Amino acid sequence: MNSRYWFFLLFLLASSCGINSEDSKEANPNDDSKKNGAYYWWVDKNGKGEWIEKDEDGNWMPSDGTLTDYWENGNLKRTTEFKDGKTHGMLKSYDKGGDLLLDAYFTKARVDSIFNMYYRNGQKQIEMTLDKEGMSTITTFNMNGKKEWYATVLLSEHLMIKESLFHPNGQIKLLYQNDSIKCWNNKGVLLNEDDSVKGLSSLFKLDMVKEMIRELANGEDIIRPKINYGCVSGDCINGKGRYTYAVGMSYVGFFREGAEHGEGSYLDHNENLYCSGNYKQGLMIGDGYFEDEGVIYEGGLLYGIPHGYGEMEYKDGSAYKGNFVKGEVYDAHGEYTYTDGSIFYGNIVKDFFHGPGKIVFPEGDSVVGIFRNDDLYGNATYYGVDGEIERRNYAADGYTVIED
Repeated sequence: MNSRYWFFLLFLLASSCGINSEDSKEANPNDDSKKNGAYYWWVDKNGKGEWIEKDEDGNWMPSDGTLTDYWENGNLKRTTEFKDGKTHGMLKSYDKGGDLLLDAYFTKARVDSIFNMYYRNGQKQIEMTLDKEGMSTITTFNMNGKKEWYATVLLSEHLMIKESLFHPNGQIKLLYQNDSIKCWNNKGVLLNEDDSVKGLSSLFKLDMVKEMIRELANGEDIIRPKINYGCVSGDCINGKGRYTYAVGMSYVGFFREGAEHGEGSYLDHNENLYCSGNYKQGLMIGDGYFEDEGVIYEGGLLYGIPHGYGEMEYKDGSAYKGNFVKGEVYDAHGEYTYTDGSIFYGNIVKDFFHGPGKIVFPEGDSVVGIFRNDDLYGNATYYGVDGEIERRNYAADGYTVIED
């Protein structure tokens, strides 16, 4: 028997006994030695799986398939579907204890249609959906599975269509829809109703959720926030306490029948002040303060919107002092400061300069006249710092000067 025959026979014996070479041996997805944060488990579109050592230089990139990542302690960290090298399909992220933290559906590396977040006990915490028309629904739940907050938002216009807030027992607390607002106590008794409300700001900020979505899109590790939810201290029914909602925001202050009532403040998930003031049956009424998206306001509030005298500083650095009526500016003696330091004094109607007014420019010269929808209209007089006086007659377009 020649040597070639013996070699072939030994090869067959080795194969039948499972004694394969490293190259011919299939990768084992349950290899615990690889579940240490240093490797990915990758399954391509054809179903072939392999362990990929993580490369800080980024020489290996996923194409089409499913990527599984592990924490250093061996627990599952994340599973991600890819298409054409981009996150496309379902992504699931787990905390270091191996509990599901969130899942989301991606299309070409962007969160699309679904985003869910979970408590450590497995109960759903936040549910977000997005349709093709840009309409998003957001629902949050307390740790007992009861609704806390529901909102319908048109994202393209940042427009709140409907918003509801619920008591811890699941009873509706507040409903804002079609410029009307209603609120109930925790026994279902209607306490207040107003059908002439415009521009009500959202009850909650979604900064915690936005941060997570941003981290997901960047492929960063998602760490479960160190937050205790629900009534974390005191008496949140009839007394003083602290209640933390699913979005990470907390109300600290006084309660009556499970609703904010008396002095209190809302803090975001990083303990930054969002708003503070006097609450009545769950609504902010009276003097108060809020910071929202770069806008700072201090003054009278009704349902959490400016009402009465107040001072507002806008994101671009401009500012207004004067009277508000349910969120809109109405004042015969309002004061608006431009970003360049110019100041308007006079009549303001629905956020427009409309009626008699005066603008003082940074150099000290000024103009006095009649304004219509922010523009001068008709006769106006300019006063220079050197004492010079000039009179002009403006056409209806607000900038064309009519010559005598």
